[in-house]
Amino acid sequence: MLCPKCGVFLLNSATVCDKCGAIIDIPKPEGEGNSNALYGTDPVGTPARNRQNTSPRQYDDVPVFQGDSQGLNRRFPDSVPTDLPNGQRIPGYGLPGQPYKPSKKGMSAFTKVFLILVAVVVGVLAVAGAMNRNKKGQTNTDSGPTPDQADNSPQNPPAPTDTTTEGSDESGEYTVKYVSHSIEKNYDGKDVLVIEYAWTNNSQKETSFTFACTDKVFQNGIECSSLTVLLDDVDTQKEFLDIKPGTTYNLKVGYILQDKTNAHVEVTDLMGKKMLMQKTIDLGGGEGTWEENSKVPAETSVRIRDSFLSKGHDGKTVLVIKYEVYNGEDHEITFSVQFEDKVFQNGVECSSFVFSDDVDATPAISSIKRGATIIVEEGYELQDMSDVEVEVKESFTDKVFVSQKLRVEK
Repeated sequence: MLCPKCGVFLLNSATVCDKCGAIIDIPKPEGEGNSNALYGTDPVGTPARNRQNTSPRQYDDVPVFQGDSQGLNRRFPDSVPTDLPNGQRIPGYGLPGQPYKPSKKGMSAFTKVFLILVAVVVGVLAVAGAMNRNKKGQTNTDSGPTPDQADNSPQNPPAPTDTTTEGSDESGEYTVKYVSHSIEKNYDGKDVLVIEYAWTNNSQKETSFTFACTDKVFQNGIECSSLTVLLDDVDTQKEFLDIKPGTTYNLKVGYILQDKTNAHVEVTDLMGKKMLMQKTIDLGGGEGTWEENSKVPAETSVRIRDSFLSKGHDGKTVLVIKYEVYNGEDHEITFSVQFEDKVFQNGVECSSFVFSDDVDATPAISSIKRGATIIVEEGYELQDMSDVEVEVKESFTDKVFVSQKLRVEK
């Protein structure tokens, strides 16, 4: 009910207004002699007054307790009264005349997954940006032993199977150890390297493997994708599970192999500054075409290797361009972070947000080491069949790597 003097919302049992001090005179409903009917039940738990046989009080739809003598089973009205003065609201309700909707605590599973994915994307971009700013001469994070290290090995075997370096970061927050590995088939028939890690959280707070570490596997100096691995033996959810300080947790991660060349495993802290583990797994194909220690200096380069027309999943015409990217920097780079690629038609940029079977977006977000070459596929939605201008610039300096006109031909 409301105070007849100042209009403040009061409990049905109030006899004095808490704000203005006015005396609240509540008339007894006809046919009742027990004032406890105002509370919904009398002291012995008998039913409240019969609403059909008595005249309703003003604002009688305000929530009251009814049922047992302890005031359980709260009843809510179907809607909020529409005649409240000065646009007042009853606490816990919406606007006058709107139906009552109980509040829902927590967030949906979809919202949680969405926030996790956003956090992962932000983390990947932060890691890539940090790697691009690493100084020359930083502690070696390239996988595999160098020729000098192999010569200084006590046994110096002609074909070592693998080498492993394990440890923790400088602050001692995390420790990662190699447990085992196996080769399995992905859903699309591709070979997947499954590695089991044992990682220990030595920090002061709970965290997950995904938000504590960055794990990568390289072949030919190119990062192997772990985004589209679908195996019964690999549960990606475990990478997001928090563990308490002092806990060691085993989990398996899958990486899609490019061929049979050596796989170089690296696990660092989240920002890629502190090496936690390095391991070279010999798959029988040697080092492949990657020449990390090439004595011939070469600058970073991007060139158009091929272009053709395709169709997107929505039926629109898509121009597919394959870029050949060589990393001449002294650190890892990622095409999507290091470069900004655009295609213009009639002076207007063509959208690169396309879905086509001829465009594999994985290479664009894969890290490549110094001395490695990767083929990146990008798709652009055409506006018409006129000629296009292709531009590729360095993200941080606007240095132009590609500026070329292409004729669009059916």
